[in-house]
Amino acid sequence: MNASVDARADLLAGLLSLARDVSQARSEDLAAYAIVNQTFQLLPYHLALLWRPADVGGGRITHASGLAKIETDSPFVLWMNALAAHRIERIPEARTQPAMLSAADFPERLASQWAEWLPAHLLWLPLPSPGEPWPGVMCLARATPFDAHEVALLQEAAIFHGHALWGWQREHRNLRARLRKRWRSRRMRLGVLALSLLLLLPLRLSVVVGGEVVALAPLVLAAPADAPIREVLVRPNQAVKAGQPLFALDDTGVRNRLAVAAKSLDIARADWLRSSQKGFSDEGSRADVAALSARIEEKQAELAYLGELVQRLTVKAPHDGVVVFSDPLDLVGKPVVTGEHIMTLADPFRVALQAWLPPAEAIALAPGAQMSLSLHTAPLSSVPATLDESSYETETAPEGGSAYRLRGRFAAQPPQLGMKGTVRLYGERAPLAYHMLRRPLAALRRLVGF
Repeated sequence: MNASVDARADLLAGLLSLARDVSQARSEDLAAYAIVNQTFQLLPYHLALLWRPADVGGGRITHASGLAKIETDSPFVLWMNALAAHRIERIPEARTQPAMLSAADFPERLASQWAEWLPAHLLWLPLPSPGEPWPGVMCLARATPFDAHEVALLQEAAIFHGHALWGWQREHRNLRARLRKRWRSRRMRLGVLALSLLLLLPLRLSVVVGGEVVALAPLVLAAPADAPIREVLVRPNQAVKAGQPLFALDDTGVRNRLAVAAKSLDIARADWLRSSQKGFSDEGSRADVAALSARIEEKQAELAYLGELVQRLTVKAPHDGVVVFSDPLDLVGKPVVTGEHIMTLADPFRVALQAWLPPAEAIALAPGAQMSLSLHTAPLSSVPATLDESSYETETAPEGGSAYRLRGRFAAQPPQLGMKGTVRLYGERAPLAYHMLRRPLAALRRLVGF
């Protein structure tokens, strides 16, 4: 007697535990997963399946015991869908009455595969609900038949299974019904139409990058010789006149070479004079006179070159302009080689707008595209410009990273040379929707690689 009471208590506890797991599921998918897996605590079975009807007719297997996800195109699922559809279409009480099924209850095209996919016995257990929508059918399969007590127990479990799924379905259908009702309203349709027209509104593409005012065709002032810089005679961005000294290289080495060349010239002249005097009596000395004359010319040319080089060691401005360099302290004492860039001489009235466009921000730009510069010193106003040229390949930008170099000309009075700010570049017109989705789509393309 006590054993029988304990067994019934265990069944009741299992039934209540199953009801709690299903009713407390946080989603319809988790509730269905609990139905096909947790029912095993009431009685053993080989396989549990959940068949759910579709909104527009038909239905399909959505969950199976032991599986987190159903492959909808697998042969077993396709066969089981056909099996359920056959019973639903031909048996009117299939929606309400449980039934014990076997291969003999189906036509040959379905029965021939029964042994391949299912054990001998299948319990068809409809899930009841208070109303529409109907939640579906639970199918339990095992090798031994289900007795009447087990079927009665499973019918009790099917009641709260059906109520749980019906509640989730009703919530989803109510949401869809509310959306359909709102869509039927004139205000909603007008709102969607207005939003669609707004998203199609053509606006000009634009991008903001960094830029600065640079010299147009500046003159590079390079080192005339291999020597350290002795002194810098101007300040950065100073206006200079033609012929004004800018910087001077150390002339110690060149003056020493000049002194040696002068001494060598004196020696060559003395040798030439001696050979000329001896040439009256010595035939060999007369033959050396021509070679010594050529040597004198060579030393004269070397002396003239070194004399000119001494003068060139002090570099002067070839024309009026503004000298552009960083800091005199960085240059004084620095050893340089011939041709090394020291500073730049620019015409302050011949300037251009230079901007650097990162590849991630690139838009289609054609020569003549509109540009505007907002200086850091005057952020509330902008200076108009037009695009003249853009680099074909990316270059290393001053701030680091690769970017396309853009250069434009100012349409009005240009700003001061060296001023920096932000440059807005204007491209072609595109719908507002494209403006909103351009960056997310570009980021998605880089992420997934399509």
